[in-house]
Parts: sequence; C-alpha cells; structure tokens
Amino acid sequence: MLDACLNLHIQQTKHAINNIDFYIRLNADFLMQLAQEYLVHCGVKPKITSAGPPKHLIKAIKLLESVHKQNSSLAEAQVLLAKAKWLNNDTPGALREL
Repeated sequence: MLDACLNLHIQQTKHAINNIDFYIRLNADFLMQLAQEYLVHCGVKPKITSAGPPKHLIKAIKLLESVHKQNSSLAEAQVLLAKAKWLNNDTPGALREL
C-alpha cells in the first residue's frame, strides 16, 4: 500500500515542470510521512544481517534523500534521514546528516 501511494504521488509530480507547480505538487510533508511509515517496519535498532538492509529501509533512505535534496531546510527530514542511515548501520553517514 505504501508503494502504491508513493508511485501515485511521484506520477503526479512528473507532470509538473520544474517550477513552483513542481514544489506544490511535491508535498514534502506527505513524503516524510510515507518515509516514517517505511521506518516503522524497520524496527528501532540497527540489525546486523548478512542478507542486507530491509527493502523498506532502502526505500525510506531514498525517499528522504530526495526530500532533503529538494528541501534542504527541512530539519525533520535531516533527522529522519540520520535515523534511517543509523538503522542501516551507517553511523558516519548518520552523523554527517546531523
């Protein structure tokens, strides 16, 4: 369900050209809510597994990096991105975000 919401939202933003309409349709708050929902499925502690990070965690990181790139002044996006990188066992990357 989260993937469907994300895909639908991205399709809506693709129709906007890179101007104010794009940023209105981008809706960074909605994207951060989606990222938080992805992070809910990742747990609260970093997991050391040989299988690699969970797919929800990878999606959350990519989504938060995109939000941070488009809206670098959003402190909440930076903190969530740091949390996601920490959950991915990337402590240096998490510290760089903070």
